[in-house]
Amino acid sequence: MAKLKIKNFGPIQDGLTENDGWIEFKKITLFIGNQSTGKSTIAKLYSIFQWLEKDLFRSNDLLSDIYKIDFNGHHLPYHNIANYVQSDTDIEYIGELYHFQYKNRDLKLVNRYIDYGYNVSKIMYIPAERNFLTAIQDAAKVENLPRALSEFMMDYRDALRKIKLGDRLNLPVNNMQVEYDDKTDVTYIRHNSNTNNDSHHTKLLEGSSGIQTLV
Repeated sequence: MAKLKIKNFGPIQDGLTENDGWIEFKKITLFIGNQSTGKSTIAKLYSIFQWLEKDLFRSNDLLSDIYKIDFNGHHLPYHNIANYVQSDTDIEYIGELYHFQYKNRDLKLVNRYIDYGYNVSKIMYIPAERNFLTAIQDAAKVENLPRALSEFMMDYRDALRKIKLGDRLNLPVNNMQVEYDDKTDVTYIRHNSNTNNDSHHTKLLEGSSGIQTLV
């Protein structure tokens, strides 16, 4: 289980007032709060540290690679949160393998653990602008997309290509399925009736924002 402590970073000032400031991440962690209170900021920082942990684990030169990490110039700008850093920003992360602290605009490796059961899985932050990719046609042709959104789009399109023509991906709501036609590059939502064998499909870009988010 990983945990994260954040103070004086963007919309987050005092941080969590309980548990000595530590936010603990379990298999499913849900954040509830008003707009612009830091929910996405927490998720972005968590995904950054998870990625760093995986990247260092896969490296052959762990001790020197920590000095090659461009936290200020690459990782924070990737999520458009570089300007969130303040003079007294203090961020600390304890994961399965590494303990990082970011203070005085500098990232340090506090400790390193050994875990032979560490699972090197894919880490993905799904950006808030995700529906842009399904709400318009030819989103890939739009220039100057945020990097996080652009790379998410590549992952999304790669996933679509794995749905072969004629195959359908089941959605866990309302007996719906996803279809992708690679010849026309159009994604459809098929609605199956619960009472008979009838079904109809609509283009994903015509679907509700909730369904687009789910897909």
